[in-house]
Amino acid sequence: MALHLSRWFTRKALSPGVAAIVEAESGRADRTATTLRLVLGGIGCVAIAGNWGSNDPAAMWVASAAVAVAFGVAVWAWRAARRAELDALTRGLVATVDITFVTALSASGHWNYSGDYEVLLAPLPPVLYTFFLVFAALGGHVYTAAWAGFLAMAQRWILLEVIVRGGAVSTSEQAVYGQAAIGLPDQYTIIAFLGVAGLLLTALAYMLRRDSIYAAEETVSRQEAERVKANLRKYLSANVADLVASRPEALALGGARRMATVMFVDIRDFTPLTVHARPEEVVAMLNTLFGELVEIVFRHGGTLDKFLGDGLMAVFGVPQEQADAPQRALAAAMEMLAVTRVLQARGIRPDEEPLHIGIGVAHGVVVAGNIGSSQRLEFTCIGEAVNFAARLCGLCPALNQDLVVSESVYDACRELYSFREMPKIKVKGITGEPTLWAVQGPRRPGGSSTS
Repeated sequence: MALHLSRWFTRKALSPGVAAIVEAESGRADRTATTLRLVLGGIGCVAIAGNWGSNDPAAMWVASAAVAVAFGVAVWAWRAARRAELDALTRGLVATVDITFVTALSASGHWNYSGDYEVLLAPLPPVLYTFFLVFAALGGHVYTAAWAGFLAMAQRWILLEVIVRGGAVSTSEQAVYGQAAIGLPDQYTIIAFLGVAGLLLTALAYMLRRDSIYAAEETVSRQEAERVKANLRKYLSANVADLVASRPEALALGGARRMATVMFVDIRDFTPLTVHARPEEVVAMLNTLFGELVEIVFRHGGTLDKFLGDGLMAVFGVPQEQADAPQRALAAAMEMLAVTRVLQARGIRPDEEPLHIGIGVAHGVVVAGNIGSSQRLEFTCIGEAVNFAARLCGLCPALNQDLVVSESVYDACRELYSFREMPKIKVKGITGEPTLWAVQGPRRPGGSSTS
């Protein structure tokens, strides 16, 4: 990058993202300044051609040479600025040529009828100095602006000293207007004006640079926040992702005990599929199916915990508390089964076997948080409810059911769905023989919740 600068007013290095934005903004300012300089140079060329016969030939040749050099440098700088931001050395060189051009243009009046009086009294040079000081300050180039201001003041002072010490003009300690004498207070005022203009434009360049850095930092922060949100939305529903992005403490380090509803989804007869189908076909099927299932989880306010090869784990009520987490989970599960039937009708399985999924849902206490090592952390949930939901999903084939839930889920949703109590069965890792329920479908008004 051309911008190898530090944030000198805070002595803090710019981050790569901020530096890139500041560089781009500075490059745009360079292109603007070089374009304006080119336009001004073109006007100067027209002015020289239009006034060729109104001045002494020697003065015109000196002025023409000064304009030609300045215009040539302006063209070179304009082309360079379109390729990249101008570096500090190039900007300093261009500013030096600009200021020296104005001084040479002033000095060309020496050969005119009014001689050195014109050199010091012509009104155009101070205006041109100011133009070029503004060009130097554009883009927040602090050092270039300071150098241009110093150079304008110094060259004007040297010009005054050479003329006065050479005795080519009469001088006065009082303000004088006209050719009779040069009023030194007026000349010193012009020199002071150039110095003050240089200081003010240096301060302006400083403020432009500062504001550019602040704006770039805000842009980078906003982009980082959007990137975090985009990543979170791969795992969380949009509203939960926004919550976590705005309140990172919602994902407490070390974990927190929460009431949540856990769902496990598994594809039936997946192992034979991986043996007979091509890997590309298997991956395409999983991407299509998981794309639909994850969208359903998010639509119902759930969180994708992880993919499990041929299945997935989702949680409702984490990281954002949801009093109706069981109802959300069951609504999502019913929609998943419906979507799977649609995909089955489309022949999504490459081996042309029926596509079936099993779903287990349990509600209870989980520990939710960042779990892992110092090298890699993963936000997940652990606990008995997680293990229970995984076991229920695994029991679906044995119970010949697509959706099996724990008794706590049944208690929370019995008014909304019809259930069938499953035969007592030993669940690995669970004490006793818990009561399990298969979901039959939405409960009909006035109908019984069990069968």
